[in-house]
Amino acid sequence: MRDLFNGLEELKHMKIVHKHLSPDCIYMSGTMLKIGGFEYCEVYDCHKMDEYNHNFFMSILGDNFHTIPPEVLFNKLCGVKTPLYSFGVIFYKLLHHKYPTSCTTLQQMIDAYQNKDHVIEFRKDLPPEFAFIIRNSIEVI
Repeated sequence: MRDLFNGLEELKHMKIVHKHLSPDCIYMSGTMLKIGGFEYCEVYDCHKMDEYNHNFFMSILGDNFHTIPPEVLFNKLCGVKTPLYSFGVIFYKLLHHKYPTSCTTLQQMIDAYQNKDHVIEFRKDLPPEFAFIIRNSIEVI
């Protein structure tokens, strides 16, 4: 996870926002994790996607919606912190072997974001600092 976080830091320094970091965008190179999926990236310049590009992006998601940051889903301004949400979801999935929500459709995920009443459950043996990192990354749910 440190490799992944360092990769996100490097993207941040380059002012690049990864709008859909997911397990499909993480690769192993020897013993190092690397970030891919740069078709979901853009240079950070405080703008929203135009309606055509946002609709296209939403149409190609399929079942891969669990790691989408709310800013991307609702086409709000994205920033260098946008991929931290995805980082938290991926970290949770690695530790729990499931996503933090039980959503099975994109519409359920949208509802979970809008209601903001979902309780994230952690394993009893999870170190508190891991729960802290995850909770602060995905606090929107």
